[in-house]
Amino acid sequence: MSRSAAITLPWADGEYTFRLGFAQLIELQEEIDAGPYVILDRLRDRKRRPKEEDRPDDDDREGDDEEDVPLPPRCGVREIRAVIRLGLLGGGLDAKKVGKLIRTCVEARVPEENRLVAWTALLIALHGAPEEEVGKKKGPVTEAMNSTTSPTERSDSD
Repeated sequence: MSRSAAITLPWADGEYTFRLGFAQLIELQEEIDAGPYVILDRLRDRKRRPKEEDRPDDDDREGDDEEDVPLPPRCGVREIRAVIRLGLLGGGLDAKKVGKLIRTCVEARVPEENRLVAWTALLIALHGAPEEEVGKKKGPVTEAMNSTTSPTERSDSD
């Protein structure tokens, strides 16, 4: 089974394929000086429960229906830019077009417009796309792993 970890997303002026293969993940790690899982965590949405002193003093409150308080992500703009750039390159887009898109659609825009695209592309690179159905397809390797007979065991007893 081949897991490409590619995803096509609506972004900028159309739909683009983002793919961060092993080579792109290494380049990302070297460029940002952090591992891809650290970068993924920095890109994600963060929330916290309101502190007791922040909650309204309301005796009519039933249950704990309060929403979490959103917190700013911990990523830097370089991380957003790098993930998108490397994802586009890994997705097969020409380097010249990638450079132009980065200048016009990432660097010339507010970071939040691109943060979730970067997070999604990196998430798929690290965990695979849902439609890839990990472990569902049987190939020679997975069939051998599920076998109850040893590879050295003979089926015909003497």
